[in-house]
Amino acid sequence: TFRQALVTRTLTILRVIWGALVVAVLVDVAVGIWLALRLGPVFSSDIAATLTPALYAVAVGIALLTLWWRRLLGPERCVLDAPAATTPAGLNVAPETDAERRAIAALARFQTSSIVAWALCESLAIFGLVLSVGTGDARHVTGLAAASLVLLAYHVPSPRRLEAIVAAVPAG
Repeated sequence: TFRQALVTRTLTILRVIWGALVVAVLVDVAVGIWLALRLGPVFSSDIAATLTPALYAVAVGIALLTLWWRRLLGPERCVLDAPAATTPAGLNVAPETDAERRAIAALARFQTSSIVAWALCESLAIFGLVLSVGTGDARHVTGLAAASLVLLAYHVPSPRRLEAIVAAVPAG
C-alpha cells in the first residue's frame, strides 16, 4: 500500500543519514585521538582554561536542547493541515488522496526535524575534537563522542514512530 511504501522509503533515508552521523562521530574520535597524540597541546594554558569549561557548558546546553527537540518529533506536531505539493522521488506508489499527501508532508517534517536533532547530537563530538586538539588530551573527544552516541541512540529512527505519524494523519 501507499502508506507502507512511504514509511519504508522514509525509514531507509533516515537510517542512512543517522548511520552516516554515527560514523562521523567515530571519525571525530579517531582524528581527535590521533591529533592529540601527534601534536600535543595547541592552545596556551590560559585559552584552554577558558575554552574547556565554556565548550562543556555549550555541550550540556545542546544535549538538553536535543532532548527537548524530541517533542517536536511527535505525531501531533508533524501532521500539518496542508498536503504536500509534490510526490517524493523514489516512491513507487503515487498518492491518490489529500490524506496521503498530508502523510508525505508529515514525514518530511519529521525527517527535517530528525536531521537537525542528529546534527546537534553530533556537534558534541566536534566540541570534543576541538578540545582534544587544543589541549592535547584525547579524553575530551572520547567523552563528548560517547555523549553524542548516547544522544543519537535516543533519537534512532524506528518504523513504529513513522507509522504513528502516518496513523495520526486524518483520513478526510
